[in-house]
Amino acid sequence: MNYRKNGKDELNLNSEIIVDNNDARTLIDSADSTNDYQKKIKLYTDAVLSTNESRFVEEAFYKRGTAKLKHASTFKEFQDAMTDLLAGAGPHYGKIDNTIFRKVGILVQGRVGDLDLYGSKADNCTKWYQLGIDNGDLESYYYLGFYHYDSYKGNKDKGISLFKQGIEKGDKSGKCMLKLGEAYEIGHGVEKSISKAEKLYFQALNAGNMRAYYYLGLMASRLDQHKKSHNYYLEGARRGDGMCMVGLAEELFHSDLDSAQKYYIKAGETGQEDCLTYAAMTYKDLGNLEMCKKFYLDSYRHGQTIFMVIDSDRELVFPGVKFID
Repeated sequence: MNYRKNGKDELNLNSEIIVDNNDARTLIDSADSTNDYQKKIKLYTDAVLSTNESRFVEEAFYKRGTAKLKHASTFKEFQDAMTDLLAGAGPHYGKIDNTIFRKVGILVQGRVGDLDLYGSKADNCTKWYQLGIDNGDLESYYYLGFYHYDSYKGNKDKGISLFKQGIEKGDKSGKCMLKLGEAYEIGHGVEKSISKAEKLYFQALNAGNMRAYYYLGLMASRLDQHKKSHNYYLEGARRGDGMCMVGLAEELFHSDLDSAQKYYIKAGETGQEDCLTYAAMTYKDLGNLEMCKKFYLDSYRHGQTIFMVIDSDRELVFPGVKFID
């Protein structure tokens, strides 16, 4: 894999080209250790230009893209970050950090930095998730399984099979257990069985996934066991699960809006990607557009783009709120 065609001009980077792999390692390590964003970007850039060894080039690109993603606030900046991430998620560095393929897949599926919001490009996420599986990232079974299980383009039977494979292979995240449990709870792709669902939820909990409290609470609520549901949400929230905080907020929404809003915001503050938009929407309702923007952008960085569209001027636009930098 050669990223150095035409040297620094094609890459549009302002550094001298020095081929020395030891320098590349030193530069990457230095970039990792600094909190100065501009210095970090320059060091990763220098690392790319100082070596012709693919694993160092890929590592530097991926880490530079990750840094750019963390600081991006405009569509162009997100697109630039994705360009680096895609260049960095190659087969050489991926053998060292096999979570890369899954992380890129999530962003591709969310169309982060992609103008073709509703086109076929998002389906390329399946290729990235499969690369994750092929390289031993067991959590990729969940993401590829979820794509098939939940997507109108997917294959529910394949999704169920992938969840089962993830569990059998030893996925430690507990996510496959939760989604397979949900399938049994509602009879989606498998024969409905509350007992099997509950067993899987507790297996996920024993594996250390606190989100299981939310699934147990939601199942109890569907069974009209509201006190039991509340207790599950309360315990999950106490243990730091954001969606359990959302569950408590929704219980209070019509009776105590102020407390509900505090729970929504607290859920977003956990940083859990599926909770960020709750905080964003709450801050919008409260009229705090600065914090609204912060949480929407954080959500976008995690591939949660359902609340985002691209306007004609290519600015990021969220429901009822347009941000101009």
